Formats: sequence, structure tokens, C-alpha cells
Amino acid sequence: MSRFKSWYNNAEFRALIAALDMFWCKFPDSPYSKLRVCTLGSRYKDCSSISEIRHLSQISGKKVGEMLKYVFSARVRDEVEAIGRPGEEFNKEDSYFPYMREMRLSRRSPYSSTENVNLHNWISMFGALLGSERSFNARIVSENGLIHSMNLAIFAAYPFRRFVSANLVFGNEEEAEAARLMSGLDITDPDDITEINPASPLGVLKHMGECGNSVPREILALFSSYINKMGTPREKTIGMFLKRNLSN
Repeated sequence: MSRFKSWYNNAEFRALIAALDMFWCKFPDSPYSKLRVCTLGSRYKDCSSISEIRHLSQISGKKVGEMLKYVFSARVRDEVEAIGRPGEEFNKEDSYFPYMREMRLSRRSPYSSTENVNLHNWISMFGALLGSERSFNARIVSENGLIHSMNLAIFAAYPFRRFVSANLVFGNEEEAEAARLMSGLDITDPDDITEINPASPLGVLKHMGECGNSVPREILALFSSYINKMGTPREKTIGMFLKRNLSN
């Protein structure tokens, strides 16, 4: 097999692999489509920011749009808006978008972690604080704003560790009414915000203000214990950064 290793350095060969993957993605029942297991790596090459946003939704159990409300950083917001600008074909199966790198449609991917360092740092820290091994082992691609991202991620992750978002999903109208009354809020009145859910983005923002925008020592200690239980991280990873900075 060693004599075939040089093939991957051939740009035309990689473009051919990408074309095969694109075809099998569009026609999964076509002959030889099982071979797609060998071509999957060409799809979304150097588009790690997209997979990280999806991972954020998976580990939080919330939709992407809901999770982005927990972003309190203007830099992260700017990167998210650049990624999600109108006209992109994220969800179009037969688009050339996922193969822009392997088909040499773009010299640099605007969706790589190196192009979106603030988003990468925040998502990776948030995920690691919730126990994600993938986020824990994510490499640090830039030291830009690491402490700031860590503090914001701690405030955002804390309610996910502490609170549960529970709703009555099965039952009759009488039980639904009882659940509404138990919540203490009039859901028919959109102006009723006398109580703020501490697990909501507004609740997190309120908590930050009550703490003087400084992470309490007890919360730092709590997350330090979580990170220490995740094992020994590698150098230059998010896990190592958190381990060293949460213990101070």
C-alpha cells in the first residue's frame, strides 16, 4: 500500500475522489456506493467550524439557533454571521460547497477553525465543560482571547450542568393547564417576564451581572473538578488550557 501514498498528494486525484463522494451522496443506492466509506473525508474538508456548530447542538440538546443565544461575544457573533451569510448552500446535498477545497474552488476555506478562532475556542471550551471528549481534545489553533472565551463558556455551561429544561410532552388539556400554572408564568401573555428562567440566555446574562461579570470561585472549583476527571489532556489542547487555568 505504501506505493499508493503519493496519490493523495495529487490534486487531480483528490478532486476525482470528491466527485465520487458527491455522486454517491446524491445517489446512495447506486452501484458501488458502499465504497463511500473511503471517500467521506473529502466532504467538508477544512470546514471544521460547520461541524463544530453541529456538535454544539448535539452536546447541548438544543437547536443551533437556540444555542447561539448563549454567545455573549461580539467576535464570536461576527464569525457566526460570516459563516451563515445568505446564499450559502449548507444543506443542499448536490452542492459543490462541501467540496470547495478538494475541488480547488477556493484556496482557503472560510469555514476552517483557523479562520474562526473565537468560535472554535468558545465551542470547544463549552463542550469540554459539559464533558465532551472531542472538545476536550480539540487543539488550540490560536491564543486569541482564550481567557475571555473560557469565562463566557463557564457562565453559559453552568446552567446546563445545574438545571434541567423539562416540559410536559404527553398528557391531556387538564394536565397541560396544571403544568402551566406550576410554571408560575402566564404563557398567554408575552409581556409576562417577571420571572426569568435561570437556564435561559437572559438568565445567564442576569447571573453574570449579579456576579459582577466575574466567575465565582465555587463555580471555577466545580468545573475544575469536572475537567480533572476527564483524564490527562495533551499539550496545546483546550483540555490542557482549562486544566491549568481552572485550578488557579
